[in-house]
Amino acid sequence: MRILAVEDEAGLAESLRRGLFAEGHWVDTAHDGHRTPVLMLTGRDGEYDEADGLDSGADDYLTKPFSFVVLGARLRALARRAGAPERTTLQAGDLSWTARAGCRRGTAEIELTARELDVLGCLMERPGRAVAEQDILDEVWETRPASIRTSSRCTSPRCARRSTRRSRTW
Repeated sequence: MRILAVEDEAGLAESLRRGLFAEGHWVDTAHDGHRTPVLMLTGRDGEYDEADGLDSGADDYLTKPFSFVVLGARLRALARRAGAPERTTLQAGDLSWTARAGCRRGTAEIELTARELDVLGCLMERPGRAVAEQDILDEVWETRPASIRTSSRCTSPRCARRSTRRSRTW
């Protein structure tokens, strides 16, 4: 599932992004948001705060400190209510990709960097379609410094070469 994590603390937002990615989700972070479904993750733990959050449009409400186990379960519940398909494994021929387990060709594991896994996942989500460079940049990179275009052009061909090799040595 694709998630927008709205968090005003940069460090916590990055921790959320990494933790949720490890659970198999694509995560965008922002300081404010207008997308649904919305899980409000906040330090305000009063019952009126929770009621205000839900009344203002949040679909669920979780207070800090929180458990990633509970956060994951609440996100799965939101996905079920929204009718979002579970994104567990992507398949293209004998190439398979999962956010948790990485990439395999047949039974052989393919060692890819986190960024290469992100790019591969982005491409495999759109089977048979061309994916614009800007779409990859928007989905894979949160920040886009001037050097990002060169980096994305290097990563994609390298990722493609690695996924076609059968050997574990690169």
